This record gives sequence, C-alpha cells and structure tokens, in this order.
Amino acid sequence: MKLPLAALSSALVLMVGNAAFSQGQSQACALLTADEIGAAVGGQAGPPQGANFEIQQGPSKAQTIGQCAWLMGEGVRISVGVVPGLQGAMREAGIANLNRAFDALKAQGWSEERSTIGNTRCLLMTPPAAQNAAPRMTACLGEANGIALSVGATSPAQSVAIEPIKALFDKAIARLQ
Repeated sequence: MKLPLAALSSALVLMVGNAAFSQGQSQACALLTADEIGAAVGGQAGPPQGANFEIQQGPSKAQTIGQCAWLMGEGVRISVGVVPGLQGAMREAGIANLNRAFDALKAQGWSEERSTIGNTRCLLMTPPAAQNAAPRMTACLGEANGIALSVGATSPAQSVAIEPIKALFDKAIARLQ
C-alpha cells in the first residue's frame, strides 16, 4: 500500500462536490455489507446507495470515483470510495491539494486526531464549537493494486471512533486484493 496515494484519492472521494454524477451502480458497494457496517459501528445500516462520479478538476480530472454509502440512525453515514491511483507529479499535486484542504479546516479551528496504522492513514476531524452544525468526519485511507480506497463516516452529532472505521477499511481493502 502507498499511503500518500491513498490520502489523495480519498480526499477526492470525500469531496464529491467536485464531481459529476454518472449513472450506474458503483462496484464500491460490493466492498462492505450492511451487516459488517452495523457490527463495526453499532446499529443497523440501511441498504447501500451507490454511484459513480467523474472528477471535474485537479490531478485526477476525468477519472471515475466509485462511491457507496449506507445510512444509519441519527444521521450517521458510512461511505466507501474507490478511484484509480495517481503516479509521479500528479500524485504529488494531489497530496498538496489534500494537505491544503485539511490545513484550511485546522485554520478554522477544527481539531484533527490522526493515526497511521501500518500503511493506512486514519483521521478524525472535529469542528470547533462555533461550527457545531458541521458534521464530524472520520476516515481511513489506503491503496492496493493501484486502486485508492477510503472508508469514512460522517455524523452530525458525535464522532465515530477511528478503530471501527479502520476495521471496515481492512475488510474492504482485502476484497480489492
């Protein structure tokens, strides 16, 4: 696994606002099951909602992101994203974009809890009290066989711990190999 590549690609997955929707069920939905998500996070996950998106800008422009999401009680959303990995200068440009995005959040008072577990980068971002309506975000990012993977959780009220998201990430990435 190549950690920087995964971080870049996962940021692209998490920032779907820069992508255009493409018809068709995403293969990302095959990487986890609702039962696995419920067991890891606690609760019951709804049916998968998948889509493919074309990236509209940046180093991965015109690449397709496969994304799948499961909704849980209290507004928790678990998502999986896959995108082809970047190489060379494109990878470096993507990493710089990712770092700028996280630095901008931290400059606004967001706190970051970061954990590198093996070759997987995980982080939990919490908004400042003044932005209490902003969702809490947890994600693990990595890469296998030239495919970048992210598994993440967003929640409007309370953070999802890194450990269950890492467990889901491990299940998903094992299915890519």
